[in-house]
Amino acid sequence: MKTALLALAPIGGTAVGVLYWTSRVVSYASFALLVGAVGFVLLCWPEGSAQRRVVVLIWVAWPVLLLATVADTLLQGPYGAKVGLTHLFDTDLLAATMDQSIGVALALRVSLLAVAVPLLSEMMATRRRVVLGWLCAVVGIGLAVTWSMAGHVTGVGLPVDALHVAASGLWLGGLVVLWHAKPPPSAVLRFSRIAFACVGVLVVTGTYQSWQQLGSWAAFLTTGYGKLLLLKIGGVALVLGGVWLARRWVRSQTSAPRYASVVQATGAVVVLALTATLVTAQPPRQVTVSTPDCCVIPFATGGPGGAGKLKVDTGPLATGPDVVTVVVSNRAGRHMNVAELDMAFTMPSRHIGPLRVTMHRAIGTGPGNYRARIADLPLSGSWQLAFTVRTSEIDETTVAELVDVSAATR
Repeated sequence: MKTALLALAPIGGTAVGVLYWTSRVVSYASFALLVGAVGFVLLCWPEGSAQRRVVVLIWVAWPVLLLATVADTLLQGPYGAKVGLTHLFDTDLLAATMDQSIGVALALRVSLLAVAVPLLSEMMATRRRVVLGWLCAVVGIGLAVTWSMAGHVTGVGLPVDALHVAASGLWLGGLVVLWHAKPPPSAVLRFSRIAFACVGVLVVTGTYQSWQQLGSWAAFLTTGYGKLLLLKIGGVALVLGGVWLARRWVRSQTSAPRYASVVQATGAVVVLALTATLVTAQPPRQVTVSTPDCCVIPFATGGPGGAGKLKVDTGPLATGPDVVTVVVSNRAGRHMNVAELDMAFTMPSRHIGPLRVTMHRAIGTGPGNYRARIADLPLSGSWQLAFTVRTSEIDETTVAELVDVSAATR
């Protein structure tokens, strides 16, 4: 069986890969700024809602996050299908994106940003923020969940990952407010306590995630993904160093605060960039199908010309972004298009599924070529891989194969 390589190089060409990575960085940064600034006002500095510098931070972060989310949605299809920017507005690729968990997550993110507008406006206009604070917290946690959904996190990992994202946003965004808006010492003291709690959450959730993704401590040094995680940890340590310098300045008033802010900002940029890279990379521990990369499955829908074969190329299937291609041919071996082709994974023993995926015509290829993002496979074990083939309005059949899925660690 082929071995999946760490996907550090852009999948959809250089331009698409660079733009995709950039949009991820901007998304993380604007989310952190929005959540951190709102959290700082609600938890540490209520009077800050009237400060122009705070207002500017919030109303800059919101549209930037919205635009970055739209860019993520448009770039996801060309990136996953390994095509160029000319397919940025391809409706088939966009439909394929929206059929997947990442498409649902991006749509939910846009909806939550729309809900956030009246909440942010109300926050700027009133000091009665008990109920408002809870509503903002719900929206903020919801936004964090969209990153976990987009990252194919399942089970217990979903709330853990969402908590990690929310804590990092509250901390890093608060640091920007601390540096840019110059709040009073009382607000700085309150934020230092919140920051300490956020760091604790990041350490606990980050340790859990690292173990789940790597499987062993040795993988930190022996895999590319582990080395990226080490660099991210180094960036967090850099930010912590800046926090320590800032606290010394607050207490002694003898050191220059700008130096500490520069250290924190540098570390934050490193953390955001590496986080975006890790999202597009494949973890060493992942679920792979142990069947051959290519198999042929016969089908017959019962109608005229409704018999043929599916030549399935799974490649190194994994829980991360991947592609499945299918070539449909008739009895004579000639490639043919069908009215509809769907794929689904089911684990009967655990009552999971069906996890459905709609196949789409592969762009720039001949007839009978279909491509799709794979369904998430959260557990190892015996899965049923089923294809539903429809050759006319009434002629349809489903063919299936059992595949053994194992949790592979490299």
